[in-house]
Amino acid sequence: MKHLVLTSAVVLMGWLAADSQAGHRRGGCCEIADCAPACETVAPQYVERQVTRYKCVQTEREVQQVVSRMVPREEKYTYTVMVPVTTQESRKVTCYKPVTREVEYTCNVLVPVTTNEKRTITECQTVRKEVEAQVTVMVPKTVQQTRKVTYCELERREEQVTVPVCRTVQEQCTDNCGNCYTCCKRVVENQTVTRVVCVPVHRTKEVTYNVTICEPQQQTVKRVVCELVPTTREITVPVTRCETQQRTLKRTVCEMVPETRDVTVNVVTCKAEQRTGTRTVYECNRETVTRKVLVNEMVPYTETIKVQVCNTCCH
Repeated sequence: MKHLVLTSAVVLMGWLAADSQAGHRRGGCCEIADCAPACETVAPQYVERQVTRYKCVQTEREVQQVVSRMVPREEKYTYTVMVPVTTQESRKVTCYKPVTREVEYTCNVLVPVTTNEKRTITECQTVRKEVEAQVTVMVPKTVQQTRKVTYCELERREEQVTVPVCRTVQEQCTDNCGNCYTCCKRVVENQTVTRVVCVPVHRTKEVTYNVTICEPQQQTVKRVVCELVPTTREITVPVTRCETQQRTLKRTVCEMVPETRDVTVNVVTCKAEQRTGTRTVYECNRETVTRKVLVNEMVPYTETIKVQVCNTCCH
């Protein structure tokens, strides 16, 4: 709150100082509309004036503050605990015991009975017979055809080629002692020789050869076909049917017979007990303490500034 009041005071003083300087600047006669055309402009002059300004200074102050502190203390308390207690009790229970016995019952049974009966059946017999049929037969025929074929022949030609030839030449040589002797040296010379080469030449000729082709022809042939002819006759077959008959049978059934007996069971009950314990309780104590804080204050100071004065006069 103190910082807010100081800041508002500084802003208000700044507005007042700016307004006073603006009033000084507006005090010249050049701003009057009636004498503006008759004013004479001279060189600007400055005068010194003292103005009061404010600056922000941080100072340390001691302030009183209320502080809450949690103070622990131990206290005793009483609580109730449910303790389980097991006791044995005798109780009567009913149990069911399975007992088996035989009982008679009547049921219907399907008994198979076989009898001979006459039935009419139809059989198919295979009958073979010859029939005429028109078929198409491919008859082979040989004809001659002429075609052009390309073949390759080797043609012998003579060519002039240059080959290296080695021959032995005798020369006079001198050894280290100055004696002369005859030695043989091999000399390589190029000679032109004629050789025969075979060059393949492609040629075309007409040849005649036999070609076998097939021509279709219609012919009448005889075939043996089989036909199924149905024949009816009577036969005797055994037929089995099921007849219903009543019969008396025995079966074993199981019945549950109740039986009462005494049993001892454990019964758990809860008993309340009072117990005493210790716990830590925190209490809030409020106390006043002195603390040092930094406070921003606006400190006034005086400063000399130069202000321009309008020295124009009106005639």
